[in-house]
Amino acid sequence: RNDCLYINRGKGDRQIKILKKKKNGIKCVKGRKIKFRSSKYIGELDYRHRLKGDFSLFWKYAPILNENDQLLLLAIMVNACFPNNEYPVLLIIGGPGSGKTTLTEIILEVIDPTIFGVSAPLTSVEDIKLAAVHRHMPAFDNNGGVFSPAIQNMLCQSSTGGKSNSRKYFTNNDAIVVDLRKSTIINSLQSPLSQDDLLSRTIHLQLKPLTIADYTKAGGKTNFKSRFKEDLPKILKGFYEILH
Repeated sequence: RNDCLYINRGKGDRQIKILKKKKNGIKCVKGRKIKFRSSKYIGELDYRHRLKGDFSLFWKYAPILNENDQLLLLAIMVNACFPNNEYPVLLIIGGPGSGKTTLTEIILEVIDPTIFGVSAPLTSVEDIKLAAVHRHMPAFDNNGGVFSPAIQNMLCQSSTGGKSNSRKYFTNNDAIVVDLRKSTIINSLQSPLSQDDLLSRTIHLQLKPLTIADYTKAGGKTNFKSRFKEDLPKILKGFYEILH
């Protein structure tokens, strides 16, 4: 709104306001003018304005990606923060122990923390509709097999825009309209996609198996999540500086 980007902190009416042109253009404000759709499942962004931002810490916890893939993933995350864009489906592929779920989780911590976390495998169009109502970035974990044509068609709609209409319960004429346009993450051992129209809307990231040394760089496997939580406020501030 008015060349500013507003991000819901998920904490009361607190919002992060990112101005387009000013030098110190990141502020924490009360939501008097910008109203977000409320959901009881929303999480909180651990944003601390006074910290020095450092988004490079994100790559410390992400599974091994080359520089081009890092830039591609960052572009997807930035694009997800702007409304009414086209959102490519992010497909994360890798074998057991490659960090597919870990990468999905830390992306969500930056973009869309909710109590859903990473959802169960995608099995029906109703899963997509439910996620579209309650999430900004739907994410489906450990998918197997090839998705049905109906699921793939709806994922196309979630990428480039579309709405789902259904009859409201216990009524004859009232409708429920769901905006399907969302930035969606799917991870899987092998690609569950087969339709050309969906493949053309998909960004693929291929992960390799992680070693003990890979976990060591983030403080060890047992301390991974706690170390990430400690660094998350700096990562968030750094991400908002990129948006600015």
